[in-house]
Amino acid sequence: FPKGADVAYLAAGADFPDALSGAAAAAQRGGPVLLTAKDAIPPSVKKELTILKPREILILGGPGAVSDKVLTAAKALAPTVTRADGLNRYATSAAISQATFAGGVPVAYVAVGTAFPDALAGAAAAGVSGGPVLLVGASTIPSEVKAELKRLKPKKIVVLGGPGAVDDMVAVDLGDYVVQ
Repeated sequence: FPKGADVAYLAAGADFPDALSGAAAAAQRGGPVLLTAKDAIPPSVKKELTILKPREILILGGPGAVSDKVLTAAKALAPTVTRADGLNRYATSAAISQATFAGGVPVAYVAVGTAFPDALAGAAAAGVSGGPVLLVGASTIPSEVKAELKRLKPKKIVVLGGPGAVDDMVAVDLGDYVVQ
């Protein structure tokens, strides 16, 4: 980001779920995802934010992942600081999507929320394709994700990973949210 960035995303560096959904959102908005400690912005990240001069910082995840201390510290680094979070990683993935993507997306990517490889592999494709990464259970679609898919009205849903990650029945049920 040699010319800076209008938006930067801060995600917990100690756990993966929120950064996975944040990666596609950051690509959509042209900003980086930077990793932070739970209770303090590391000096290297603070330095990068000073160089980037974002107008907005979006904190990914709730206070259990990235504390309010980090939110307060981020306010000194950008005029607008907001948080996208939910009761769990699934609801947070829906909140990140809602904060970034308008309805009528060309595609939504869905991955199991308990492991990172599939969502990590698909996040760049999601960002390039103009769609979010939403997290589901291996055998369930959380209500917050269902609501977000209804709002998004994707033309296509790509399930990341095989049936060992996301059950075939979940993949079938996801078809109910595709709008042709």
